[in-house]
Amino acid sequence: MSKKKSKKRVHPKSATSPLVDREQAAEILNYSYCTIRRMEADGALTPVKLRGDRPSKTFYRKHQVYALRLDDIGAEQLDGLWQS
Repeated sequence: MSKKKSKKRVHPKSATSPLVDREQAAEILNYSYCTIRRMEADGALTPVKLRGDRPSKTFYRKHQVYALRLDDIGAEQLDGLWQS
């Protein structure tokens, strides 16, 4: 008989969660809620739907959101260098 290793479940809203919801993603990226939805539709953000939430809520992987933020910061710094 094999033992299944049980993973500790973390609530999506906790600070240690690997997920952020749309509002948190918008705040992290300094974008509007609508822009976050558009990025999801364009494939820039991959949604994660959790079962059991009623109504279901959309989350994103935190590392993906922060990677987009770093891309934005890098682009702004490059724009500043380009103009000087």
